[in-house]
Amino acid sequence: MKNIYFDPERWILSAENSVISTRLKNASHYSSLVFPNPTNGILTVYDNTLPIHSIRVFDETGRMVKKVDFEFPANQQEVDISTLPAAYYLLEIETMKTVSTLKLIKIRE
Repeated sequence: MKNIYFDPERWILSAENSVISTRLKNASHYSSLVFPNPTNGILTVYDNTLPIHSIRVFDETGRMVKKVDFEFPANQQEVDISTLPAAYYLLEIETMKTVSTLKLIKIRE
């Protein structure tokens, strides 16, 4: 990799103008986190306030391409998106009281 850049104020690591990992400095202000992002397979979704009940993945056109309802809600869940094509997605994370939407990048394996 060339041109690796690290911004300690925003905790963003990028290489050749592409963000490859993000960690929030004050994560307590944000309830939902997704990692790794970008990903090529198993995605970990974490909510620091409430257990996650369901996760929905939407493609660029707004079509729901995956839905996972969890029988046992927990603050951390895993979702396998390895069968989805490489693209940009929106991830909707539903807890008992909130719905969060986060951007997700699926890359080729």
